[in-house]
Amino acid sequence: MEWLGLILVLSILTGSMPAVIDQYRRDRAGFWKSLRRLGVYLVFVFASIGVLLWLLSGRSPSLPRAFAVGLFGIAAIFYAGFWLARVVPRYRELPAWVDRCPSGVDYAFWAVLAGALVVALTT
Repeated sequence: MEWLGLILVLSILTGSMPAVIDQYRRDRAGFWKSLRRLGVYLVFVFASIGVLLWLLSGRSPSLPRAFAVGLFGIAAIFYAGFWLARVVPRYRELPAWVDRCPSGVDYAFWAVLAGALVVALTT
């Protein structure tokens, strides 16, 4: 079962290679900008995982705390992906609700992240 994640990641990387090669050929500056932004995204994801491990360290977490920590991790990774969609070079216009910052989506993510963090720290 643990191989499923690796297989999924490798298949996604393999499937995106034609678009990556095409962007490298057509827009090298955009390619390198996208690569740098992906690096920032990965740093954010690993920092979020570090926060998750810190929140789960110590005594055995209660069910509400474990749920809050899991919700925080999922929301942090999805919010980072939403942010990444805004800042990478794009060749089509994004919908206004995605491109506008802060928007209702930002406020919703901030509320979920803050609420989950408060529950995780207080239970």
